[in-house]
Amino acid sequence: MKTYLPIVAVFLAVLLSGVLSFHELTVLQNDGAVVTHSHNIERELVSLLSQVKDAEAGQRGFLYTNNPEYLQPYKDARAALDSTYARLAWLTNQDAHQRAELAEIHLLLDKKLREMDETVSYQHSGDVAKARALVETNAGFQLMEQIRSAVERLNAEQSVALSEQQSKVRRSALWLYAALAFTSLLILLLLGLLSRALTTTTRARNAERLLRGELQRSYESLDRILKSVAAGFIVLDTENRIVYINQAAGTLLRKSHDGLQGTSIWEVLPEIKGERFQLLLRKAIAAAQESVFEEFLPLLGSWLELHTYPSPAGTSIFLIDVSQRKQAEVALRKAEQLAIAGKFAATVAHEINNPLEAVTNLIYLAAHDGTATPSVLKYLNLAEAELQRVAHITKQTLGFYRETTAPSKFSVSELVEELLTLFTDRLRSKELNVDRLYAADLVVTAVRGEIRQIFANLLVNAIDASPHGGMLQIRVTTSANQAVIQFSDAGPGIPEKDLAKIFEPFFTTKKDVGTGLGLWVAKDLAEKNGGAITVRTGGSIKGANFEVKLPAASATQELSVQAAH
Repeated sequence: MKTYLPIVAVFLAVLLSGVLSFHELTVLQNDGAVVTHSHNIERELVSLLSQVKDAEAGQRGFLYTNNPEYLQPYKDARAALDSTYARLAWLTNQDAHQRAELAEIHLLLDKKLREMDETVSYQHSGDVAKARALVETNAGFQLMEQIRSAVERLNAEQSVALSEQQSKVRRSALWLYAALAFTSLLILLLLGLLSRALTTTTRARNAERLLRGELQRSYESLDRILKSVAAGFIVLDTENRIVYINQAAGTLLRKSHDGLQGTSIWEVLPEIKGERFQLLLRKAIAAAQESVFEEFLPLLGSWLELHTYPSPAGTSIFLIDVSQRKQAEVALRKAEQLAIAGKFAATVAHEINNPLEAVTNLIYLAAHDGTATPSVLKYLNLAEAELQRVAHITKQTLGFYRETTAPSKFSVSELVEELLTLFTDRLRSKELNVDRLYAADLVVTAVRGEIRQIFANLLVNAIDASPHGGMLQIRVTTSANQAVIQFSDAGPGIPEKDLAKIFEPFFTTKKDVGTGLGLWVAKDLAEKNGGAITVRTGGSIKGANFEVKLPAASATQELSVQAAH
């Protein structure tokens, strides 16, 4: 108790000193307001006298020169006098002596203004003699002297009052500074006493605070790490209840991670009951040793890789979404299979070429044998046409495999026709009609094999999406020095929710046969060759419309329309 008595005494002294300081500050503010008020009156008196002089100067200039331009300063000064006098009346409203002196100045001003108005009126009417006579009476001069004397008298009184008030302000400021200095000393003394009294308690609390802060920082650091990682993290107790779950785990499991603490993992995921995923997870938790397994979760439509780490307090589980890796592995295997198939097809096409050439020569010789009948010649011509078609297919197969990677100029319509010939059987099997619209002599500069890959991918997609007996539309036109190639089908189109993802890798709407890489590769190849690929669907468009734009080497606007089955 004795320790706190000096503190209480000093605290009361600080309060008393603060009250005195506040009082002196209030006095100083009031005195300062009075000083400012006096300055304002002095400034307005100077303005008033200056405006009267300006009006008189304008009057005299007009009288001596008869130039109306001198009337403008006169009019401006007269207009300003009213507002200046109104401000002075407001400033002196609280002082009866000042009001009386200002009223005297106002009477003198009225007389002076009437004198000036009268001379100006005479001058305007052409009676210059009267105007001069009025001026020569010196009445205006005497009025001006009286006004100047009255203003100076009021100004002198105001200066005396201002000097006295400034002295009061200085005294109030000195008292305020003294009070503030004394208050500051008392505050320093109070702080010293408080610091001494609270040292022991503060040390103990600081030690406790530091310990709690370290624990809190450690927890927050761990929590930030677990929240920032892309992998899901779940901590289970010995009863398989969730002790902790980060946001990534909630996202992977399509659950809100808030409010899951204390809930059994099996209650959180009732959908996996009886699934292979649940059996593997139960086995991993019961094994009481570190384990890793991968499994497809039908509920989520994705592959998850789980790492389990047992401890006496329960089990920690890391979840990683490996769906893209699985898709990449499948796509890689399919790509390897396609590469092998392409190499094999090229080998077969190469081997077919030799006997094909021999058969073609034999048919030629048989057709030119004089003993051949007309019916035999007909059959030989049909056989030669079919052999030419076979030769064309083998040539194109070899072209796919041996395509150059250097940019070159080529006809877009010829490339499209080559692909249509290649896919004749697929078109015929679905009885599809092809409506062609080509710009004549449209040539582009690009890597021919890459552009053929783009067109082949879009054409195959259009064939697969088209209904039996439907129509494919292929348009080759020009726009702003660009070749524009459109592939349109009459299929169901692309759902609006899938449009934003249609060019992403591993996204496909053909679940059984698609890898999700075709359009992604096509878009990449188009941009590599200085072009672009876009898709439109819905609205007035039936099916899907894919548009490829490539820089045109040369183009004309003459269009030719072809239709084929």
